[in-house]
Amino acid sequence: MRSAFLICFVLMSAGCVKDSGPVAVEIPPKVFFSEDFSGGLRNWIVDGTGGGGMDVVDHPNLDVVKGLEMRSQMMRSVTAQAPYFPMDWEGDYVISFQFLLQHRQNFGYTVYRDRNADLELGEGTALVCLEGDKKTLLGRFDNNAWTKVVLKVHPGQGDYDVLFGKELKGSCDLQKSPTPTFLLGDPDPSDTVYGDGIWDDFKIQDRL
Repeated sequence: MRSAFLICFVLMSAGCVKDSGPVAVEIPPKVFFSEDFSGGLRNWIVDGTGGGGMDVVDHPNLDVVKGLEMRSQMMRSVTAQAPYFPMDWEGDYVISFQFLLQHRQNFGYTVYRDRNADLELGEGTALVCLEGDKKTLLGRFDNNAWTKVVLKVHPGQGDYDVLFGKELKGSCDLQKSPTPTFLLGDPDPSDTVYGDGIWDDFKIQDRL
């Protein structure tokens, strides 16, 4: 009896026991693009007129080391276009980034625009999405506080969801654009679009 016990113990120690089945392995999301601006505006395309500013800065309200700050007054324009990165814009994807407003004197500039999605800052602190000629209010930002903005884009369904953190703020129809990657800032040099904002921690991936 003692010998049988020892044989069984040795077999178990050697792993000679019945397999309990396959173990599920979690596959991490595929990341298409990531940017925290720690290396500045490498390969970004910055364009504008009239002295608008788009710079990587340290800021007393930042919990991170760097952020991309835009300053655009009336009769000025400035935009930043992300560098090229390969991805399938026709498949589902998720965008996330941090956004901060420093004051309420803002109107009309682009918070985020790619080939499918178009978010704009309405009057003051309001975030809206563009759907053709219609603008849909999604929510309002708090001044001097970071908000994590998340877009879940479904080109096959023709829409995308917008969240502040994990809170769903609304769904919008796709707004097709020829933008090669994505665009931020004030593209309009008129006196009707202006404001300041800071972006950080961009990530685009196939899922959360």
